[in-house]
Amino acid sequence: MHERFWSGKLLKSALLSVAATVVAYFFLLGGCTVGPSRMDNTNTAISLTRADGSRVEVPLSGPLHSHEAERIAREIQALDTAIASRKASAKTASEGAILAVVVESRNDAVHELDLALRVARNTSAGQLDTSILGKANRYSSVANEVLRSPVPNTSMVNTQILTSIPNATLHYQSKGEYDAKSELWLSYSEGDRLRIGLYVFLVEPPGPVTDSFCDLVPVTSDPTKKNLTPHQVGKLECSR
Repeated sequence: MHERFWSGKLLKSALLSVAATVVAYFFLLGGCTVGPSRMDNTNTAISLTRADGSRVEVPLSGPLHSHEAERIAREIQALDTAIASRKASAKTASEGAILAVVVESRNDAVHELDLALRVARNTSAGQLDTSILGKANRYSSVANEVLRSPVPNTSMVNTQILTSIPNATLHYQSKGEYDAKSELWLSYSEGDRLRIGLYVFLVEPPGPVTDSFCDLVPVTSDPTKKNLTPHQVGKLECSR
């Protein structure tokens, strides 16, 4: 793999470690919040809170109504209730880090629902894009999966991230860096210890670069085990 991925790796890892710890304690102190979801006054939409505090209205009827979007919105409503309950009882840094992953995934699900609605309103599609809804469902499912997982005793956990692609190399970055379109990817080896968090992994086969793909990996269990495949529903776009 290109040497540039290794340059600054130790510094980058240290910064990620410090940042993750700060996020976890910030969550415990109440800095990471999710507003309550609710029905609108006319019971025609489910109102969900975006990360910035504004709201997304998911229609329950009319031309933009989607059974899949409604199902995801109701799942997010249940998540909001569970997050509020878990936040009230969180006491350790690892509990705070787990909840931060849940909130991040939940907010990404709301973002994708909002995007699907905006695309449908602003184009002639007339219905919500199934690929965007697939991403919303993926993020919501990750949030629920993490909520059900046992909380590790430490914020640093063992990982066993593999791929079905023979002789492929793996690199990773935080989901926040991915969203910011960072070009810095850290090399990954099976058995690496990572801090609890939401990551994006880049899988690069030995063949054409067009065969590369990215996937979302919540690192929340000790150990975290995952096998990355190129045909995951709702997988992320990846460009180099």
